[in-house]
Amino acid sequence: MLGAIAQDWALATAGGTTLLALAALALATLRTRRWKREGEYATLVSCHANDGLVIQDLNGRILWVNEAYCRLMGRPRSEMVGRNPMEFALPPELTPPREEIAAFRYTRGGPYDGRVLRFRNRRGDGTEFWNEIGVSLHRMRDGTERAVLVCRDATEQVGRETALRRAHSEVEFMARHDPMTGLANRSEFLRVARTALDSGGPALGVLHIDIDRFKEINDTVGHAAGDAVICHVADMIAASARGTDLSARLGGDEFVLVCPGIGDLSVLDERAAEIAVRVSRPVDWQGRKIGCSVSIGGALAWPGDITPEEVLVRSDVALYEAKRQGRGRTRLYDEDLHARHVLQQTKTDQLRRAIGERRLAFSFQPTVDLATGEVRGFETLVRWPSGEGRELAPGAFLHLARDLGLMAEIDFAAMEAAIRMHVRLFEATGRRMVLAFNASPELLVHRHFFTRLSRRLAQDGIDPRYIAIEVIETVLFGPGDDPGPYPGIVLDLCQMGFSVLLDDFGTGYAGLGHLATLPVTGVKLDRSLIAGFERDATRREIIRALHSLSERIGVTMVAEGIETGTTAVELGRIGPFVAQGYWIAPPIPEAEVLAWLEGRTIAGDAPPPGRDRRLRHLAAEAGESADRRAGTG
Repeated sequence: MLGAIAQDWALATAGGTTLLALAALALATLRTRRWKREGEYATLVSCHANDGLVIQDLNGRILWVNEAYCRLMGRPRSEMVGRNPMEFALPPELTPPREEIAAFRYTRGGPYDGRVLRFRNRRGDGTEFWNEIGVSLHRMRDGTERAVLVCRDATEQVGRETALRRAHSEVEFMARHDPMTGLANRSEFLRVARTALDSGGPALGVLHIDIDRFKEINDTVGHAAGDAVICHVADMIAASARGTDLSARLGGDEFVLVCPGIGDLSVLDERAAEIAVRVSRPVDWQGRKIGCSVSIGGALAWPGDITPEEVLVRSDVALYEAKRQGRGRTRLYDEDLHARHVLQQTKTDQLRRAIGERRLAFSFQPTVDLATGEVRGFETLVRWPSGEGRELAPGAFLHLARDLGLMAEIDFAAMEAAIRMHVRLFEATGRRMVLAFNASPELLVHRHFFTRLSRRLAQDGIDPRYIAIEVIETVLFGPGDDPGPYPGIVLDLCQMGFSVLLDDFGTGYAGLGHLATLPVTGVKLDRSLIAGFERDATRREIIRALHSLSERIGVTMVAEGIETGTTAVELGRIGPFVAQGYWIAPPIPEAEVLAWLEGRTIAGDAPPPGRDRRLRHLAAEAGESADRRAGTG
């Protein structure tokens, strides 16, 4: 073609008009061929594209569609060209009125131009799908504007995204809510309370709710019944919520109700009473009605006054006081309780420091064979030296240590003191005496208990039988069918050769029949069974029967609380006992044990013969009445 044009050019050099005409003809021919080729390309793309292609005028009427769009919509081209897709593509409930469709118009920079949108569409057969539509406006060669739509089926992608959003929402919900009850969890409670207190809004009331005797329900009826009780209480608390209240489960059997806008303790008390009444309805469980009650502690907080954590502590203090008063009660954190709480916090800090700085003191109360007068050993008893020069007995602070989770550390210190005293006594007397210490449940399950105990004995070459571990009876034989890990732990201690004594025997659920399952060394009859037994024929016969059975199964009987010589003599008449109590000696400070032992050995060099005479000699030797000693233990 170029050769022909060159020839024409040569022929036309003599005439300018002819030359221009030929040039115009050549350009027109080139454009025609290019447009034809571009049209072929466009036809090829539109026929084989997977996406639906649509050309509309600015009023939304379809001018042209490709085959892919026909397949996408399930309609022939003839049903769509000349119509706005809003007339046939939308489900009936989403189809706009005719007036709205007639008023539709694309505009540059409008809500559709240059955007990708998703619409729920309906095919010709009635099935629905998600149509993802990209819209762009184009100016044609003739100056008119057209809307070009690229469409594809996005149903699967929308499904995946919906499932992902749902999963994300569920994760967010689970992160903020308790899975069993659906109530908010601790972190959500703290978040909501913090937001309320930081907002400068009204006061905030918090009710701290705890299920009474929940462990007993779990132990006697079963954990599934316990779960039913938890859900019942959660439902009742949620039913008591009003407006912007938030009900939450802190964990276990503890709940809170956050009440924004309450700044009066009397109003908070009324809300607590409402919850208590709702919860008191029996829980139906497999044809059985389970009674339910709650103890409630309440506290108020004002913005800028305290943190959510602090108001939770205050409500917990009130809850503890409610339980201490007898359960099924409500106690509010008032000025009186605040003063006591501040004092308790001071005491708590002092106890933590005393334990951390190893400033606890230990006394040792001897155990004596009533038949021979021989000192068999000592029980290690902890004392807390106060800042006022006094030593506090265990009853004054062990409950606090238990609440603080410090019992295991105290017991470890007592274990060290017992081993230390055993070594001192052996070095001074040449005798191996049994040193006992009390093991709390927290110590028994401590992961380092066995390791530290065994390593410590190995360091000093002590036979385990000379270290006695006293375990409270109710720890081993409590209510319910599941005693927990404790019997297995005690069995391991026995098999390792340690002496194990069942303490406070006669106050709980155990009988000598239980002792057949554990090879314990002995039992310590509780002082409540011993005190005054000589004047009570029934208790005398109980002690006689227990003693007889203990001899048959090879278990030593230790009698606690021997306060008078008369009690010792009467016990001796029943049979051989190991005795412990103020009649023999009060708890002796660590520095005075050797002196006491030396003085006792000298005093007992020439005992009168015979059991009763020996007991009378011991009584005279003690020389001090229980009345004078009552304040020293």
